[in-house]
Amino acid sequence: IIHELSIDGGEIPEIVLYESFNPDSSIPWLTSASVVGGSPAQVNDAQWTLADGTGYYNGWQSNDNSTFAVVDSNYIGPYAMESSLTSPPFSLADYEAPINLTFYHYYRQYTVQRGRVQISTDLGDSWFNLQTYSTTQGVNNNLQLATINLNAYAGKPVVMLRFNYTANWDWYWALDNVTVTGTPKATTVSWTPRTDL
Repeated sequence: IIHELSIDGGEIPEIVLYESFNPDSSIPWLTSASVVGGSPAQVNDAQWTLADGTGYYNGWQSNDNSTFAVVDSNYIGPYAMESSLTSPPFSLADYEAPINLTFYHYYRQYTVQRGRVQISTDLGDSWFNLQTYSTTQGVNNNLQLATINLNAYAGKPVVMLRFNYTANWDWYWALDNVTVTGTPKATTVSWTPRTDL
């Protein structure tokens, strides 16, 4: 007896997460902000927002000359603020090293300001600092490429990223083209029973 068998499946992509911050993006990143002593309008202005290099951010340019995300303490004025941009959950269960996070950014440092790239494996209950910025990175018309190794998180079923910004009448942080890439694990297929097929 001859049994005809077929397997249908797809390849695991090397790109785990990609966010362009363009208006047509369908990935729901979350924003949150707080301003000490600020009005509701100032809290709203403290959120990460999209910009395209015109208007208030005239002359700013991402690496691909597209829309980018930005948070701006200088625009808020003399208030302590915190603002976060958080990715949706994604899985590294099917990936092994090397795994890397890359993004383009312009971070302009002043006084107490800090920019932190953070990661969570418990849906945001706790966050671990991957990188803390306290010196200027890039310029406003030439966002700088940053790479952070995520090998320690290979195999994790739930992962989230967060760009956390704290400041007190300081400058700003612009961000674009956030990408997580990994090496897909090799997959095997086994049959049961192994005989009489």
